[in-house]
Amino acid sequence: FFRFRPSMALSSLVSCSLPRCGSRRPPAPKETDPQSGLEDLLLHHRPVELSGTSAARPLLHPPSSPRFAKLPPRRGGQASPPAAERALKHTFNYAGNRWTTHEIRVQIEEEPFAHGLHRVCFRMKDLSQPTGPVNPLHPDGPSFQDHLAKLALPGEKDDCFWECAAHAMTGALARQFTALRVSQWKLDSIEVSVLELPDRRHPRGQGPLLMTAEPFRPTYLCHLTTADGSCPRCNGPRDRANRYSVADAFTHFTAHVSGGAFVVADLQAFVVRNGWADSRLVLTDPAIILPTEAVWFRAFWAHHKCNQFCEKLGLSRSNLGQVGQGQGHALAHLMDHQILDRITRSAAAMLRARS
Repeated sequence: FFRFRPSMALSSLVSCSLPRCGSRRPPAPKETDPQSGLEDLLLHHRPVELSGTSAARPLLHPPSSPRFAKLPPRRGGQASPPAAERALKHTFNYAGNRWTTHEIRVQIEEEPFAHGLHRVCFRMKDLSQPTGPVNPLHPDGPSFQDHLAKLALPGEKDDCFWECAAHAMTGALARQFTALRVSQWKLDSIEVSVLELPDRRHPRGQGPLLMTAEPFRPTYLCHLTTADGSCPRCNGPRDRANRYSVADAFTHFTAHVSGGAFVVADLQAFVVRNGWADSRLVLTDPAIILPTEAVWFRAFWAHHKCNQFCEKLGLSRSNLGQVGQGQGHALAHLMDHQILDRITRSAAAMLRARS
């Protein structure tokens, strides 16, 4: 069930499976000084490699090593009981810049089934979701309850709230990009939430156990662009449907509307095709490249090549953060140079409140 071909995945579990060369994770807001400014908030945390997929290597399974331990114990046992265990589900509302929390019941397997350099993945069921199959044509396939829970490895930062907020921000920008109708592709982001398991002990004794959770995706994963701004398959034989070129233009779009505050790069997505009129790219595990990461930020602009979709939006390197030609009037109301400030502060505040 969890076997993979090099360029195809059956679910979103691969988004945490292998490290990608050069991939970067957004700086985590953990352990920040509430009195420090945004610059300190971002600079105090080194970006770390983001676990993802590799077209040249198979899925890694957990070796017998203390580093890849079982799920941290709970009171009364290790795995979730048959009746499930309680969890607090924290979801970020990007439009309102606020967090919502409600209690759910989950079942999590004791043993992880895959790992990367920084996280391990567990199969999970969210019993608050419907029991029916995701795809009605495959009644024996994954249900809406099937999820993945990801846990930071010992020694790694618990940046769950930042990851959740970054996915929500990416999804909002993707929907804004889609609304401009430069292509038949519709962009969105996978739904990521933070799970707080109050009945389990944190392995380092630092507050409650926090994990990220996301729905199981019964489709294949496509690596679209790289962290350094290059798009090897853009305008090539595999780009006949323009999925790579559209994703590459989206990275430029994120830099433009944020006024150069960041670039959403290193894009990978689950490809959903329901005919030509409904072709969707559901983004997962994006990298947020900041100007303070000078090497990566310069590399991005050195490798990015504007394409026909950048031109349709009037985007160029010379007018970064400004309203250009073409659909410039449509971009004017989207300009927001404070996006990163808001979600970083919100994630940091939530982390302090739950720690």
